[in-house]
Amino acid sequence: MCRAWASQLGNELKPKLDAHGVGLVLIGVEELGIQDFLAGKYFVDDAKIYIDQELKTYKALGFGRCGYLKLPGQLISKDFKDSAAKANSMNIKGDLKGDGMQYGGTYVVDKDGKVLFEHKQQRFSDHPTFNEILNSLGIKSDTEDQPKKPEPVCDENACRL
Repeated sequence: MCRAWASQLGNELKPKLDAHGVGLVLIGVEELGIQDFLAGKYFVDDAKIYIDQELKTYKALGFGRCGYLKLPGQLISKDFKDSAAKANSMNIKGDLKGDGMQYGGTYVVDKDGKVLFEHKQQRFSDHPTFNEILNSLGIKSDTEDQPKKPEPVCDENACRL
């Protein structure tokens, strides 16, 4: 899940952030798999990636972990299956190496250290929308820039816009 999420952030959201002078930082839980992550270009080349093997950041921010009793329910949930299908459609394969039980999160922090947005995962497929991230920065999303199409008004004879 994290590879697909990182890829979406880097490929879909980062250009919009770059245009507004906003940088991205990734914090991973271990060095195991980082070379595969970099080789697969799951995140952009100029991003800062830090490894926190002692999980100090995760603990300080209050990120939880998935318990083994919760794992089966998550793996059969619709949102997990949808996320896995999205990753497969992006040709992103996961692996079972390393610590896969740690939840993460998404933070938006301004240059003075003020937290503008906080999202802590409650399950593996739990990520904020790009609109939530952009809104916290005061950036209009592409979907907000587009006018909404009027709803058709229909009766038994015809539909009109």
